[in-house]
Amino acid sequence: MSEDAAGDADTDALRSAVLDDAAASLRASSPLGRPDESYLRESLFEFAWPESFDLVDDYWVREPFAHVALFGDPESGEQRYVVTEPALDEFESHVRKDVADRVRTRLLDDEYGSAEQGRERFREDFESLLAEEARHVDPGVRHVVAYYLRRDFLGYGEIDPFMQDPHVEDLHVDGADVPAFVYHDRHGNLETNRSWGDDRLDEMTVRLAQRTGRHLSASRPLLTSTLPDGSRIQVTLGTDVATRGSNFTVRKFREEPFTPPELARLGTYTVEELAYLWLAIEHNRSVLFVGPTASGKTTSMNACSLFVPPDAKVVSIEETREIGLPHDNWISNVTRESDVGDGRPEVGMYGLLSEALHQRPTHILVGELRTDPEVVYTFFQAVGTGHAGFSTFHADTADDALRRLRNDPLSIPDELAAEIDVVAVQHLMEVDGDRVRKNRSLTEVHPADDPDESRPELRSVFAYDPTADETSQRSASRLLAEVAREQGWTDAELRTKLERRRRLLGHLVGSDTTGYEAVTNRLFRFARRPDAVLDELDEEPIPETRPVRVQDV
Repeated sequence: MSEDAAGDADTDALRSAVLDDAAASLRASSPLGRPDESYLRESLFEFAWPESFDLVDDYWVREPFAHVALFGDPESGEQRYVVTEPALDEFESHVRKDVADRVRTRLLDDEYGSAEQGRERFREDFESLLAEEARHVDPGVRHVVAYYLRRDFLGYGEIDPFMQDPHVEDLHVDGADVPAFVYHDRHGNLETNRSWGDDRLDEMTVRLAQRTGRHLSASRPLLTSTLPDGSRIQVTLGTDVATRGSNFTVRKFREEPFTPPELARLGTYTVEELAYLWLAIEHNRSVLFVGPTASGKTTSMNACSLFVPPDAKVVSIEETREIGLPHDNWISNVTRESDVGDGRPEVGMYGLLSEALHQRPTHILVGELRTDPEVVYTFFQAVGTGHAGFSTFHADTADDALRRLRNDPLSIPDELAAEIDVVAVQHLMEVDGDRVRKNRSLTEVHPADDPDESRPELRSVFAYDPTADETSQRSASRLLAEVAREQGWTDAELRTKLERRRRLLGHLVGSDTTGYEAVTNRLFRFARRPDAVLDELDEEPIPETRPVRVQDV
């Protein structure tokens, strides 16, 4: 069979599979009726898949109405991300618009109560309107119109399939009449089959801004904010600022945050590295998570914040909300832009960070350190005065991070730069054909031993070798030795403390206990009753975890 024939066979099989899935779902009993088989087979979808491309992957993102297929060009290696949604003819589109207009009128005229009540009332409204307006059309059309109403009123409209795809991390709409791109967790940046003209893109951009509770205009065309599901969005209205038309970028929010065992299961960190970070963070050491864009810095910081003792007082400060903590004694602060029309002054990072020092936190989390010297200097002052600090910073290595901090425009004095205890360097890389996020090194920062040298000393404790795809401990930890002296532990007791944490983390990884609630419960209970938690592990088989070469602490 030729390659073209094989490709045709793949798409024929995929078409049949998609239609079989859709038919099976829509045959179930529903107030909207059971569609005719001929409608399901001939009218539900119009497939427009790229010719001469091979099928790479496919899955539903909202069965049975939104399907994703990934195709690859065997010659160029180019890949495409193709969304398929139900097709509507002219009459069916009229039904959809008419029902949508009438539901919109009811939404404007009627108070729906709570969000849950509103969703139920909305469902009842459009189903009754559909039964009235579309009583003479095939039940399949009613199902499709109902899907589009839910998508447009309760979801994110035309970008909803991307928002529903758990494999899509970022969505990039770069301008009018150009394909949207997604960042796929398995396949990287992919061109999609969706694009929008100027007018439609302007409408979408304004609507997305409204979903954040903010306003866009020609005089204020830029906006960075948070969508209702927690996703971060940057929006630019098409004016003289954006020469290709309106554009937006969505960094999707993961509903359940990553946990330390999940980072280990994914290979980002080893359990030995996480046990080291746990003991350091537990004893008020500060960590700076560094790396290039999209390397997972904030994700790792968020996950490792579970190592903060459950009774600690925590203050977080961000420009857009990304940090989520299970701690009860937690203050979450987000910056605010000025709004002259409403008389609201700006509330910036520096102001929030300065106020945080008066809230007596034990731990301060700053979403990202950028190029504002006041913010960076105040953060390092906070760390230098006894607060444990965590933040992210753009740099490729620990040495690069220290250099950027010490030089213009930040110019952090050496004695303050040395107050950061650990620099965790993370990168997005390709391992055995898969894109993975890896912690490249855990490096301790210490004041220079030489009294004539002011530059802090960097000491690599853990490092990843990409050639062997292996992480090893390169040197003994001076930081944990300091913790041991403060706590009055012997070397043997310190090793025991580390091993107990490594053991619990290894068990969680091996038993695939990575969910946020389950992990938080175990970690917090361990902080209060470690012996009881470890006794529970004695009653369960302890899974083996991948070993690393570890030197004596």
